[in-house]
Amino acid sequence: MHYRLSGFGCPISSTVFARVSPEHKQRIVKALQANDEVVAMTGDGVNDAPALRNADIGVAMGIAGTQVAKDSADLVLLDDNFSTIVTAVRQGRRIYDNLRKYLRAALTANVSEVSCVMFAFLLLGDNPLVPLTAVMILWINLFNDALPSLCLGWEKQEQDIMRRKPRKRNESFFAGGLGARILVRGLVHGGIVYALFAFALSLGASTAYAQTLAFITLMFILSIHLLDSRSFTSIFRINPFSNRLLLAVMLATTSVTLLIIYSPLGAVLFNTVPVSGKHLLMSLMIAALPTFVMSGIKELFSVKWL
Repeated sequence: MHYRLSGFGCPISSTVFARVSPEHKQRIVKALQANDEVVAMTGDGVNDAPALRNADIGVAMGIAGTQVAKDSADLVLLDDNFSTIVTAVRQGRRIYDNLRKYLRAALTANVSEVSCVMFAFLLLGDNPLVPLTAVMILWINLFNDALPSLCLGWEKQEQDIMRRKPRKRNESFFAGGLGARILVRGLVHGGIVYALFAFALSLGASTAYAQTLAFITLMFILSIHLLDSRSFTSIFRINPFSNRLLLAVMLATTSVTLLIIYSPLGAVLFNTVPVSGKHLLMSLMIAALPTFVMSGIKELFSVKWL
């Protein structure tokens, strides 16, 4: 690979530098960084220490390396095997991916909850009714959303994880349309939850019944969206049973919530009332629509922000 370096007084295009001094190693690192490159430097001796410290990622040899080199490096290879660097890069990319997946699920849930209430204030006139109570939102955040979302940390690596180009130095955490995807899906989720709340009120149901239906619908929507959050491609390209921990936690949290709603405890904790079986099934089917429809559009037309 050729780099065009401008840190030596004049532009230089070079592949190999041989028998360079510690000062020159440091200048090579700075010249590459000046070209907006992310620089990794490997070394084992005292003369490598300045470049190891100035590189974005300094890698020192753990067996043959001097203590000065190890102290200057960000990463120490305990086996002095360069293939370990590849393993570390793969693991680092997997961790970074899983962090983004977790935040995608958590932030989408927050946008869904806020937008649901926002639609009620915008569309229900001067005396709006709140689709979700504060206790319902708190329960979903702490129990139905937070606990399953943590299981995304055990998600396996994406198939193309080592075929991707390195991220740019200034790349946003929400790059690749992630920020827009969180906002769009959250607004759609909130709109559907509000629509079912308004639908129940239009049938003459009590406010408690309509709120319970909205509560259950949001719980189902976020659970299905969590399955889609397991990948940056779409829900259609992942094995639904590969993360068994996530499935077990989702099943447990959903079951506990439904048991509470359909018991007298629900009226005490959330001011809920049991929802009819017809409306429960309708809620589940409608809750699946946004994830499968938007993921299908994304799959067919490669729309990043969906």
